[in-house]
Amino acid sequence: MKITDRVLNFTGLLTLLVVLGSISTILFVTGGISGLTGFNIINETTGSVNVTVSTTVDVALLASNVNFGTGYVSTTGNTLINSTEPNANPNGFSSPTSFWLRNDGNVYVNLTINSTKTALDLFSTPTPSYQYRLENTSLTKWTNSSCYSAASVDMAFALIAQDLDTGEKTVCPNFSYASAGGFTDEINISILIALNSTVNGTAGDFIQFTARSLGA
Repeated sequence: MKITDRVLNFTGLLTLLVVLGSISTILFVTGGISGLTGFNIINETTGSVNVTVSTTVDVALLASNVNFGTGYVSTTGNTLINSTEPNANPNGFSSPTSFWLRNDGNVYVNLTINSTKTALDLFSTPTPSYQYRLENTSLTKWTNSSCYSAASVDMAFALIAQDLDTGEKTVCPNFSYASAGGFTDEINISILIALNSTVNGTAGDFIQFTARSLGA
């Protein structure tokens, strides 16, 4: 069969129309030329990261014994002794180290103090006093200014002697931990006793410090 030029032209035109129609259909389905991509297969999944930081309340009592030794009282007036370094106590009484505490935890704490005896329990006489005082310094470091500010009422917690008794009293309302805000993490708590001529014999007591977390 002889294929004429007319047949070839018709066949070519028909093929061109089919191709153009197919391209138009693909562009319509894919959203035009911009819709043509490499048809990548996307596989998405998710992961998670969790961190839990625990609160640690840990206050170490580095110097835990205040021993004034043996001495005598004056015949008139009170004999005043205390544990503040480098105090030199009178009448043969020794000058012991004060209580020395360090915050080894990772949060600020409220630190309280209480004794098992009052002054009356300790000496059986109403005249002598039995007190503590936050010196706001440690035996090795500078001032722990987290415990008080000279411009605030917190100053009352430091440098002022307060009576020891069986009820808890605040020593430091915001005792800092290591390197917290540039503050040191140690404090020094002195014991102060006034003895009069009616006191004799040996007296002793146990002191309890309680630390409560103020949060992270």
